[in-house]
Amino acid sequence: MPFAWRKPAVFLRHKGHVVYHAYKDDNSEEKLSYWYSTDPHEDERFEFDIRDLKEYDQHGPSGKDHKVALRAAIENDSLKFPKED
Repeated sequence: MPFAWRKPAVFLRHKGHVVYHAYKDDNSEEKLSYWYSTDPHEDERFEFDIRDLKEYDQHGPSGKDHKVALRAAIENDSLKFPKED
């Protein structure tokens, strides 16, 4: 059976930006715990490990609240987003 691509699930919407889940080996069933993407087409240039963001360590105990850290990263312009065509 052929593998069909599916748009990644939305993790967070904030201030007009969207952050998506990233998946292990492009398998839409295995969401990664610390990796996200700002590109719905899963271009690797827009994937990142949240633990690399300065906002991750600044929010919550051990930075475990990903949504709080990602909102702060969006507000600080710490994330790279693809340009809309």
